[in-house]
Amino acid sequence: MNEETGIENDEELTLEVVRKHIRQWRSKLSRPKKFPEWLWKEAASLVGPLSVSQVRKALNLNYRRLKEKAVEMGKITMEAENKAPIFVETRVEEIMGQSSNAVEGWHLAVERADGSRLLIQPPSFDDRRMLAMIKDFAGV
Repeated sequence: MNEETGIENDEELTLEVVRKHIRQWRSKLSRPKKFPEWLWKEAASLVGPLSVSQVRKALNLNYRRLKEKAVEMGKITMEAENKAPIFVETRVEEIMGQSSNAVEGWHLAVERADGSRLLIQPPSFDDRRMLAMIKDFAGV
């Protein structure tokens, strides 16, 4: 057992375990105190499989401070968290076929590295209008 934290040393750190540790620490406070370094380290240790944004949101922590701690611990690099999205280019004809002008039951999903997701799922859509909308959006 860690004398400073009162936490079992062999406990595997998961989002739920770290959330429990934060709750335990906060419940013992009689007045506000600076968030302890050992809790920042526990939270930052979750970064890698999870993004900084996902950990921050789940644990209600300061994004900048969590990111700094994750970089300091070697969990990420500044460039890794700021990496530009990867784009896949395809032609609408390859997806919908040459003869299709309207398609029903389709959807478009865009997911960012931080887990944010955009889903467009209209009941039907004219492919020419979809192409025009995408071109307008892309500025081409």
